[in-house]
Amino acid sequence: MNIIFKLYVHAYSFNMHPSASMKIKTFSRSFIQNFFLTSMLMVQPSWQDRRRGPHRGGPPREFPTMGGVPRQDTSSENIRQQKLFSMINELNMIKMQLNSVESRVNRIDDVIAKLPTRIASLRQMNYLLHSDLEENQLQAANSWASLSPLVKSEISNTAPTIRSEISFLEREINNSRMSSSFDLGGLSRLEVRINSQRALVNDLSGRIQSQLTPFDSILTPIEQSLVSAESTVKLISSASFKWKEGETPVISVPAKDMNENVEGVLTLTNQRILYESEKEVVLKKTLFIVTEKKIERQTSIDKPIGSVKNITKGSVGLLAGAGIYVTFKDDDKQLKLDVTGEQADELTKYYGLITSGQIDVDLGKVMPKLQKPTEKKLITCPKCGAPYTDEVYRGQLTVQCKYCGTRITTQ
Repeated sequence: MNIIFKLYVHAYSFNMHPSASMKIKTFSRSFIQNFFLTSMLMVQPSWQDRRRGPHRGGPPREFPTMGGVPRQDTSSENIRQQKLFSMINELNMIKMQLNSVESRVNRIDDVIAKLPTRIASLRQMNYLLHSDLEENQLQAANSWASLSPLVKSEISNTAPTIRSEISFLEREINNSRMSSSFDLGGLSRLEVRINSQRALVNDLSGRIQSQLTPFDSILTPIEQSLVSAESTVKLISSASFKWKEGETPVISVPAKDMNENVEGVLTLTNQRILYESEKEVVLKKTLFIVTEKKIERQTSIDKPIGSVKNITKGSVGLLAGAGIYVTFKDDDKQLKLDVTGEQADELTKYYGLITSGQIDVDLGKVMPKLQKPTEKKLITCPKCGAPYTDEVYRGQLTVQCKYCGTRITTQ
């Protein structure tokens, strides 16, 4: 090989007859190509060897196992490995199901323990709705105190045995994977034991589910009310408007004004409907790059809740999807807001509770003066004595005299 390489270099380095130089170059290139091709063929198996397998004729190739024991790549071995892999997956699913049963009970313990603190935090933030939360929380705590010992005892009597058997089966499967044995009968026995553990976990899960279902009917409504209330309280904690006497929040959600193309927050109270537009304010720049900023809110809509003609759910855009439309009695302009489908359902539900008077009934339990029905009375201007004959909306505290422009209190 060295000699051929030197001839090839010599043909390029010295002045030789053109025909001789061309012959040396051609011969050298051909020899080098054949040399490398032969070397590759010596390393790689022939196409006949590559075609050979358990069904092609010829001796099968051998592969080392994880333990260093030679194993033949046969169809039986493939079936065996597939069975072992399937068993491992099945055991993992059984363990996940068992863990979910235990986690569910532990979660209920945690939720019940935190309910009093969560409700107290809402009341401190002037959230007075769902006045039955305290009573329902006490009922849930007493029910769980009676039920939890039975549920936990059933789990503690069954789960350790199942976990012990699962650990044994995992060891057996791992030992089988390290072995070169082709004992498919042994794998069948393992499958039977795995099926037995699956049946035990299914039975335990079903019994726990049947015991917890009645309790869920008590706890779930409490959690749903708390989640909605906590979201509302978090949003109104940064509100840009001031609260009026006797006013309490009902629901507050993030909402994009599709007419103005701005993000904001929509809030319904027992007296007003408010929309706050959000604006990004730059606090600090470094080399023309914004390094610090904050979001400020500005109240753009502040009207009595009684001035709302209707709140309906609908599609607010091709890409936006679900949203709500708010129409007013005293304005032809329609407010189109982009919210989630769940938020749209909550807004329409709570608006219906406000207009039906159910909110007042709920608040009346903690604010007794709201229980007394307000009688309609004639409103007259204290300055000119003219009567005010237009409709006074729910939540409207003052009106303006049409004749002299004096502001008149409605209460």
